[in-house]
Amino acid sequence: MARPVKSPSQKRRRLPTLLAGVGASLVALALVVTVPVPRFDATDAASRLTLDGEPVGSVHEAPTLGAHAGIVRPVAVHTVRGEDVEEIRLLPGTVQPARASHLAFRVGGPLITLSVGEGDLVEAGDLLAEIDPRDYRFDAERLHADIRAAQADSRLAQIDYDRAAALLARGASPQAAVDRAAAQRDRAEAHAASLHQQLAVAEAALADTQLIAPFDGRVARLHVEAFDYVRAREPAITLHDTAGAELEVFVPERLIARLDDLSRIEIELSDLAGRPFPAAIREIASDQEDDAGSYRTTLRAVERGGPAPLAGLSGIGRFIFTTRADRTTLTVPTSAIFVDRDGTNSVWIIEPGRPARVRARPVTLDGFAGDRARVVAGLIPGDRIVAYGADFLVDGQGVRPVADGPMRISGAMP
Repeated sequence: MARPVKSPSQKRRRLPTLLAGVGASLVALALVVTVPVPRFDATDAASRLTLDGEPVGSVHEAPTLGAHAGIVRPVAVHTVRGEDVEEIRLLPGTVQPARASHLAFRVGGPLITLSVGEGDLVEAGDLLAEIDPRDYRFDAERLHADIRAAQADSRLAQIDYDRAAALLARGASPQAAVDRAAAQRDRAEAHAASLHQQLAVAEAALADTQLIAPFDGRVARLHVEAFDYVRAREPAITLHDTAGAELEVFVPERLIARLDDLSRIEIELSDLAGRPFPAAIREIASDQEDDAGSYRTTLRAVERGGPAPLAGLSGIGRFIFTTRADRTTLTVPTSAIFVDRDGTNSVWIIEPGRPARVRARPVTLDGFAGDRARVVAGLIPGDRIVAYGADFLVDGQGVRPVADGPMRISGAMP
C-alpha cells in the first residue's frame, strides 16, 4: 500500500515542534553539568585523624626536603636500654624410658604361666611369668634328705671322737685312734656344710622359676609365649620404668657452649600437645653423634604427673636462654632495623628540635632473640630511635615522637 504524501504546509508545522524538543534536551544537559560537586578538604580530613588522641599533622607546613618533606610523620619512639632478653630454641626429640630392663630367667624350663601382656602396667614384686618348678623342687627336697643323713653321720663321728679321747685319757687307747676319730668327725661336718650350700643353690634355682617385676613399669615387649621352652639367661620380657618421662634430643654444639645462659627447659610431648612441663638435663653424651656436631642429651620431666608416656612418642625440647643486660650488648626491636643504601644495618636516631628530625646511624648486630635484635656497636643507653615504620622515612625528615610502643590511630575519614 503506498504511503500518503505530506504537503509542504504540514512539514512547516512540524519543524517548530522538533526545535522545541532539541532545546529542552540541551537545557537538561546543562543542568546536569552545572550541578556543584562537594570539594574534599584534605586539611579538614587530616584534622579528624588522631594518634593517641592528638592530631596527626598538618598539610600546610612548608616543605624542606622535596614534595613530601613537609609532612611531619608521627613515629613510635624506643629508648635504648639494657634489657634481659629471652631466646627460645626448639629441638625435636623422642621419648625414651627412664630405664629399660630385659628380664630373663636364670634357669630354663617350660613356661607354664604368663601373667602379663604387652603394654600392661605392673608394680614391683608382681609375678610376670613362671616356668615349671617340678625338677627344681625335687632337687631341693633330695638335698634336704641328704643334709639330714649328713647331720646324723656328723653326730656319730662326734660320739666316736669323744669315746676315743676318753680311752686315751685312761691309757686304754692309742693316740692314733683319737686322730682317726677326729678326722672322721671333721669330714662329716664338712660334708654337711657342702650339702647346705647345694641346698641354697637348689632353693635359689627354685625361686628363679618365677620372674618378678623389679620395679614399677610397663611391659614393653614379650619375647616368649605361654608353654614355650625358655632357655636360661635369654630375654623373656622387656620392662620399661615408669618413674618419669625422658626426652632424648640432639643439642647442637653452638648451644652446648651457651648452657651457662640457660634459664629453664620445658618439654612438650605429642600425647599432651599444648601442655609443656618443666624439665632438667639428666645427662649429656660426651661424644658427638653425627657430622653436624650435635650431642645426645636426655631431658627428664619434672612433676609431670599421670602415667608415664609411651616410649617412642615424639616431643619438643624448649631451651630458654636469657641474655643478661649490660652496656656492651643492647637490644632494640627488630622493626627498628633497616638496611641503608650501602647495605649497612642502620636505625633512625631522633634528634631534638622543632620539629624533631631523624638521622640514619649504622649499627653492628650480634644476632636476634625473638622480636629483638642484639646491638653491640652504634648505640648507647638513652638513645631515642624510631621503633616502627623505618622504611617510610628519609634522612632529615621531620617527625613527631609519640610514646614508646606501637602506634594506635583512631578517627575516621569524613
